[in-house]
Amino acid sequence: MKTRSEGVRDLEYLCHWSRRWLDAERAIDKTKDKQVAAYSTHLDRVKALEAAWQKVVKNGEGAKYELAALTFYRIEAEQWLIEAKGP
Repeated sequence: MKTRSEGVRDLEYLCHWSRRWLDAERAIDKTKDKQVAAYSTHLDRVKALEAAWQKVVKNGEGAKYELAALTFYRIEAEQWLIEAKGP
């Protein structure tokens, strides 16, 4: 059985891989539309993970602090998308 700290590391691992995927997509095409699309897709992945973990917490199978970590990554992804879209 995993400890709580291992669970958080797993969630962070997934978020970091989503970030790597984002970076790879951004490196392929530097046009603004493609950059925005890459950020948007990253945000979608993080949102999906956060939503799934909300269910886990609701069922008593996960800790709220783990959900808080995912919420941080979602907010970060939202900020990046806003910045990519520009003024």
